[in-house]
Amino acid sequence: MTSEDVLSGASKYLEYKRERPSDAKKYLKTVVAFANGRGGQIVFGIEDNTREVIGIPEDVVFQEIDAITNAISDSIEPRIVPDVYVKTAQDRTIIVVEISPGMQRPFFIRKEGIMEGTYVRVSSTTRKVESYTLRELILDGTGKSYDSLTIDSQSVSEEEIQKLCADMTSYAKSKCKNETERNNLLPLTKNQLCSWEILVKKDGKLVPTYAFNLLAGLPIPSVLSSIQCAVFKGKTRSVFVDRKTYDGPIYRQIDDAYDFVLRMIRMGAKIEGITREDIYEFPPATVREMIANAVCHRSYLRPSHIQVALYDDRLEVTSPGMLSGDMDIERMKEGFSLIRNMGIAKAFVYMKVIEAWGTGIPRMMTECREHGLREPEMSEIQGDFRINLYRNNPIGVSKEPDTGVNEPDTGVKEPDTGVREPDTFHVHEQMILAYFEGREEASSEDIALSLGLKPRRTRFFLQRMTMEGVLERTGNARSTRYKVKGFSK
Repeated sequence: MTSEDVLSGASKYLEYKRERPSDAKKYLKTVVAFANGRGGQIVFGIEDNTREVIGIPEDVVFQEIDAITNAISDSIEPRIVPDVYVKTAQDRTIIVVEISPGMQRPFFIRKEGIMEGTYVRVSSTTRKVESYTLRELILDGTGKSYDSLTIDSQSVSEEEIQKLCADMTSYAKSKCKNETERNNLLPLTKNQLCSWEILVKKDGKLVPTYAFNLLAGLPIPSVLSSIQCAVFKGKTRSVFVDRKTYDGPIYRQIDDAYDFVLRMIRMGAKIEGITREDIYEFPPATVREMIANAVCHRSYLRPSHIQVALYDDRLEVTSPGMLSGDMDIERMKEGFSLIRNMGIAKAFVYMKVIEAWGTGIPRMMTECREHGLREPEMSEIQGDFRINLYRNNPIGVSKEPDTGVNEPDTGVKEPDTGVREPDTFHVHEQMILAYFEGREEASSEDIALSLGLKPRRTRFFLQRMTMEGVLERTGNARSTRYKVKGFSK
């Protein structure tokens, strides 16, 4: 730790103490939190708020080191041996206590017990652990993942096992790139499920794990495992435009949420010669990766659903639970991976939901750069992990003020041709409004057939017109109908 690092400011991994408190608990809590997380340093001799270097008197510095070391060694379970040393900052002596990430989690203050004495680090603060996080720490300390725990109260039939194997094999085949790849794919078997600990043998019979139910779409009491999708007007969660909740097998939920986003985002086009290529404002592969990562790596112990939210300026995917173990955002960007749900991850690799561990985030960053977008923004917030993908051209911010048309610029960088479709939305809006003359309501299929448009493109324009208050939408799924806002016979 350099002198510059010492004075860099309190963070998730650094805390200041003006002096050694008489009540050791005031720093023991942070020691425990660092050991339960990604490690960190406590610096004695620096004022927390101002970062003023007060220093530790040289005649007592070694007594202070002994007192700190003994308090840590004697008061925390399992035992922690800190690295404590002296440094000089601004010509004053300070004490640095380095705590490494612990392997025997959870660590706790012995006098308070495991339930009351376990702490974790959230941003730059130390907090008492929530019950679900404590369970995760206990599992982590035993080398177990939540999805491998058995549901002992539930039996599983041979038919259910074979159905899951067949469904997963069929899905994997559907994601193969060519016939050769499909022919080389081995059908999933019961033995494979056992090797992944999706099924576990107990007392001579097979018992399902949480991974089995999540992959099969079977209910799990007290576990929230759906994906909630929504479109909001503006940049906050104040006004809903549309929302859906997707249940069932978790890999199917990824497809549903992905399709929801593609229906709701804008689409432009690149034209080369006589060939036209539709281009979404976000790279579709990145959108899918964001959602798949959320499902694969979320904490299923945290009582919350995955949320996919589209705002005027960004796409936001929130995954329950902070990053696990000693993983952090910078390591993720470099391609490191720490699997929270091992059975689900192995099943997802087989089904080609994810390609390989650790490649997703770097690939997303590359795709966004090639698409002309800023780098995805990743953060841990209130116990969750969130990725934001920002639009180049937010809704409501026109790049052509003389016409007032906001839709033409898709935000897609097209260095090859620079060709865009400036009047696409305006022209189709007029066509759709003309179609509604004399009609009370219509389905997207009817409109597409009448106007000679592709169904997906028609739904896109209808969603945009609904978001802007031109149309109203009623019903769900196949019964969805649209009408001009304020229309009455």
